[in-house]
Amino acid sequence: MIKLNVFNNHTLVKIFFSFIFLNYLYFSIRLSLRENSWIAGDWLMNYEAGILRRGLSGEIILLISKISTISVTYLLIFIQTSLFFIFLYFFFKIIQKKKINLLFLFLLFSPVTIAFTFYDPLTVGRKEVIFFAFYVIYLSFLINILKWSLIRNLLFFLTGFLFVLIHEIFIFFSIFFIFTKFFFILKNNIKFNITNLSNELFLFSGSLIAAIILVFFSSKDPNINHLVCSRLIESGLSSEICTGALSEIVFSKYLNSYKSFGLSEYIISYGYLKTYTIAILLFFTPLVLFLFSQNLSKKEINIFIIFLIFQLFFLISIFIVVNDWGRYLNIYFILTLVFISYFFLNKKKKTKT
Repeated sequence: MIKLNVFNNHTLVKIFFSFIFLNYLYFSIRLSLRENSWIAGDWLMNYEAGILRRGLSGEIILLISKISTISVTYLLIFIQTSLFFIFLYFFFKIIQKKKINLLFLFLLFSPVTIAFTFYDPLTVGRKEVIFFAFYVIYLSFLINILKWSLIRNLLFFLTGFLFVLIHEIFIFFSIFFIFTKFFFILKNNIKFNITNLSNELFLFSGSLIAAIILVFFSSKDPNINHLVCSRLIESGLSSEICTGALSEIVFSKYLNSYKSFGLSEYIISYGYLKTYTIAILLFFTPLVLFLFSQNLSKKEINIFIIFLIFQLFFLISIFIVVNDWGRYLNIYFILTLVFISYFFLNKKKKTKT
């Protein structure tokens, strides 16, 4: 006779993921219907005035809307929630095969990881959901591909290139994929050669080239804001959509902020250093305890910790010009959480029925 434990750890994760998804769905609908200028506006940047940062997503959405006659707003809701569902689905498929302990549950339920969208609804629908979805798909289907393939390499290159055109922050996290494959090779005692990392190196190269193009060849049209905004209004949106992300459409705003240290007063006023130091401790304290509870080799732990420190300092380099510290740390925390789920959770033993 099979005993069903309704309240086992995996069931709790299912319930938690269902709750988080419903919360995400609700706020995606609410924020999109209200045409939130920082979220919907970010997705709907477009190339009406030439090449500019983050404009690819808007081009794609506006094109699909025009062809299908589906409202831009409803299309945006569908894209956001579908990507988040894909992320949760494949993330659970990874976790489902593993033994879950309390320390891992603490990381999973932490307000700085998956539950971040519950504590801060204004992070719902942000573009990083694309990277989350791609990372769990990569771990589920692509990480074990080691053979050289020019076509596959070019597809990885194109993916990195397009992701940066959707949001330039991807270049800061594309290194995560290189390390993930490196660790996979190390963990499985596979003989290392550069060919094994070709997919991930092409992914990074694509993102780097796209970033260079954006920095040096973005549109300098003085009417860029007006042109981009006008296209959205012609697509049925209100002028409210233009008051947020579209008002910061060019890189010069961030470069000027860096030169004048214009962000420093904002950071001090809102207690960023204190708040995000606590966030980092809230994540790393249980993470370290979790690592030492899993009977991992010192070599694995040391390599992993060194990479996390490197990635964190690499990420901190952009904090002097942006104020979305919470979002970018959340991306870092979630990718790390998925990584340890895949590599460090022990597999469940098969039980006889």
